[in-house]
Amino acid sequence: MNVNMNDWIAVEYSGKFEDGKVFDSNIGKDPLKLKVGAKMVVPGFENAIISMDEGEEKEVVITPEQGYGPKNEEPVELSKASFQDTSVLEVGKELQMMTNMGPLLVNVLEVNDDKIKVLLNHPLAGKTLHFKIKVVKILDEEEAKVEDKKLEDGIKQMQEQMAKAQEAQANSDVCGCGADHSEECSDDKCDNKSCDCETKE
Repeated sequence: MNVNMNDWIAVEYSGKFEDGKVFDSNIGKDPLKLKVGAKMVVPGFENAIISMDEGEEKEVVITPEQGYGPKNEEPVELSKASFQDTSVLEVGKELQMMTNMGPLLVNVLEVNDDKIKVLLNHPLAGKTLHFKIKVVKILDEEEAKVEDKKLEDGIKQMQEQMAKAQEAQANSDVCGCGADHSEECSDDKCDNKSCDCETKE
């Protein structure tokens, strides 16, 4: 039986860089369950498993374009308030952060009083990846229904979390300048000349 679009499958995999170093593997662990066509893995991985047979193994090379994309070279400016520990923000330092979109590498280019300039990339961006993949099982109809429900519940939960985060941000009294502009605070709390908040004269 071949893997087709919209199938739920269980796969075993091992991923290596071009120098042979393993960066991820689930060999010896529970297989990864994924729905083909649901973009749960990078395009190159998904394309490789389509039409594979149950029990088949394959080795595939995934370019950055079919993986995590080329490295981003466009700097972005972030508020220092985005970081819990600003002591780690040093020019030339590379940090890994976990975000709602997954892990990100933050390369610090410039540090100012209230903002920093950084390059943001996925840790695997710009890398050619070598995968060994085995289709352990193609799930039957009943098993697929269970996984569809899990996926639906996971998406719903993520949407609810994002909505709550957006609501909290919209209702926050903290201005982009870092000052708390609640009703009790006085205008002179905001001494940031670049701030355009309503309490500025």
